[in-house]
Amino acid sequence: RILKALQFVQDNIRYLGIENGVNSHQPNDPSVVFARGYGDCKDKALLFCTMLRFFDGVDASPVLVSTRFQATIKNFIPTPLIFDHVIVRVMLNEKPYFVDVTRSNQRGPLNQRFINYFGAGVLLDPNAPGLITIPETTAGMPKTTIQEHFDIATNGATAIVVTNTYDGRDADFMRQAIASLNQDAIEKNFLEFYQKY
Repeated sequence: RILKALQFVQDNIRYLGIENGVNSHQPNDPSVVFARGYGDCKDKALLFCTMLRFFDGVDASPVLVSTRFQATIKNFIPTPLIFDHVIVRVMLNEKPYFVDVTRSNQRGPLNQRFINYFGAGVLLDPNAPGLITIPETTAGMPKTTIQEHFDIATNGATAIVVTNTYDGRDADFMRQAIASLNQDAIEKNFLEFYQKY
């Protein structure tokens, strides 16, 4: 259920940041974000957390992070001005999982989802507010495996079969490409690449 909710928010709620007035810092109501089908990182994070609150045994809270300063924010004087992104901490079976709801086309289990290194963030939880450490992880690291099989005939004709296997962030990227490009364009790009050789 968590993965289905995450997939819905990542893929069906478009990431769009129009940050004017009070909504530059305050998220929109989740029902508004759901109805219009788009929102910025804090809108999507709050919608996801709101959905998970209906699940027994699951706790989810937004976490303010800095894409620029990452873990060095631990050395800063307290200020809200350094936080420019929001991710979500999901607590399941007393284990924390960090997810980025702005990444579309992610798949796989919670513990294998790619997330940028942030190092630290402010947990928005009334029961345990404050700065928390976000552990560095190798989950979902980009990996592409390419296998090329050549069939060289005696008459001079050569056939090549190429199999690409994508894992982690590379798989996310390829799913995004497939979602935004048509199959013919992808095949044409690969064909043009191999025709050079």
